[in-house]
Amino acid sequence: IMKPRKQAVLLEDMAGATITKPTTDFGARQETAKKLMLQAQHKISQNKHGEAADLYAHAEELFGTFNDMDSQQDAATKKQTALYQVQMEQKAAEAKRKTARVSINQ
Repeated sequence: IMKPRKQAVLLEDMAGATITKPTTDFGARQETAKKLMLQAQHKISQNKHGEAADLYAHAEELFGTFNDMDSQQDAATKKQTALYQVQMEQKAAEAKRKTARVSINQ
């Protein structure tokens, strides 16, 4: 016998997009985390890696609240990738500034 709360969560999962509003706190957090992941992907496509990293971090935290370890790990990995991209962009910008200073000084 399943507890009513678990049944509601399973029904939400089975219904997928047909339910417009989750009926449980668990479902609401799950939906929010998924939306954050999609927003972060959109930010990546706009080359806004810092903002994407923040969204991934928030999603990672939410996934942890309902023990979705696979999704939490996915969010953590994508967050690290976005942060690495931010570092690379900063290094490239710094190299560009150094090159500009050298050419000005010559």
